[in-house]
Amino acid sequence: MPKPTILLALDPHSAAFCAAVKRQLQEFPAEQSCLIQTYTLTWDGQTFGFSADLDQFADTSFDLAQTHSKQAYVSKIRTQFSEATGELQTALIELLKTADQSKEAIAAKRQGMEISSSHRIYLMLSVSNQFTRGVVFEIVRLIRWLFTKYFTHIPYSLEALLLLPGLFTQATTTDYGAAYALLKELDYKMTSGVAITGTQKAPPFDNCWLMDEQIGGLRDNLPSYADALAGFLTVEPETNGLLIGAQKVRGKIPTYSAFGYGELFFAGETTINRLSSALAADIVMEQFLPKPEFTPEAIRKCLLDAKGFVLSEDYQQCFSRIRTRQRQTSLARF
Repeated sequence: MPKPTILLALDPHSAAFCAAVKRQLQEFPAEQSCLIQTYTLTWDGQTFGFSADLDQFADTSFDLAQTHSKQAYVSKIRTQFSEATGELQTALIELLKTADQSKEAIAAKRQGMEISSSHRIYLMLSVSNQFTRGVVFEIVRLIRWLFTKYFTHIPYSLEALLLLPGLFTQATTTDYGAAYALLKELDYKMTSGVAITGTQKAPPFDNCWLMDEQIGGLRDNLPSYADALAGFLTVEPETNGLLIGAQKVRGKIPTYSAFGYGELFFAGETTINRLSSALAADIVMEQFLPKPEFTPEAIRKCLLDAKGFVLSEDYQQCFSRIRTRQRQTSLARF
């Protein structure tokens, strides 16, 4: 039974991918594709919005180098998005209504097609794009809140389609670092949840799908990726390789499913530096530093040792030299 589906792109590269998927869906039978709506998030530096005209906002170069100069601070983007939530709320309500109230959906109902009452919402984003990191969790919170407030009668799933840096040209260690930061934040929020209301929390996504460059980059293989994703959108989640169940692995609920095959590669030098630093810290703490004791006697001894160190002659001489240099510098400037 087909489900009303919304595919929302959060950045220009994702918009170009979604536009290709939309064109590919036109070749599918109407009963499979008529309930799939595609949109993109728009931002002109000041104002946010949603648009069904994907090509107008798409970046078909799939070149990460062209986006580096356009990146803004994550905190700044989140602040701007939070300030625009009131206006976006109305637009997002209308967007969500199109899932089962579009012309295509109404025509399908008139023809007697059975349509599932459950909705699916996919957010597609490039994980190395700082803009998407700034807005994705705010959009998730808003969608979750709207379903809690206005669409309580509709069961739904909210899922992420994560485009890894290798899909794009000129990916650098900076891009992989940004991807790592987003995935770490996502991993944390999948466990701790995002705040929907004052006391209610929920995981940002019900499922996450990773897409990498196993068959090549998007620029040279866009039709193949679009055809595969279009097929993915027209089948039931239970039959497309989804990790089902809440069994924890190493303390985590399974979060990511690979779209065909997904893997994240980091630069070898960066990985070695990070691992060597962490390994050195573990060796020092485990083998050379004494185990911490938190008894009242141990805490008092620590305070007395610190006081004795501050009052020691070596400590005083060190600060005396600093004061002497500062005084000499001041006289030189005078």
